[in-house]
Amino acid sequence: MGTKKEVPEIPFNAQDRHLWTEKLHKEHKEEESIRRHFTLPIITYVGSDLNCGCGFRHISILDDNNLIYDDPKEADKAKNHRELLAFIKENLGDQDRIELYAVWEGKWDKLPKHKEEIDAAQLVDDDFCFREPGFYTVKNIR
Repeated sequence: MGTKKEVPEIPFNAQDRHLWTEKLHKEHKEEESIRRHFTLPIITYVGSDLNCGCGFRHISILDDNNLIYDDPKEADKAKNHRELLAFIKENLGDQDRIELYAVWEGKWDKLPKHKEEIDAAQLVDDDFCFREPGFYTVKNIR
């Protein structure tokens, strides 16, 4: 997630699983390949209750442009989307936009195959899935 201001770090808790965040530090070995995708200066990793991003609804775009669909109605994934929207509104409601880059761990150098501008409220729509690798500019956060 790219932002103009710092957001709180939330550690992952395996006993009480929820959305978690971790700031991208300059010492991170993949920092340069991650940062190049964003226009906003502060980068934060956002993970789901599964300790990664796979707890969010997603559609994977393969190298041959075929798609692998996730089950968009899966209830536990809807919870992660609600927590993501709540986190964004609570901590970034005064921002005009944020950026989200949906990509599998370790594939940071992949260029997005999908780019989209969305309203923040779309994150919780039942039919919304992150297209991976995809880049999202999120607006109307309030």
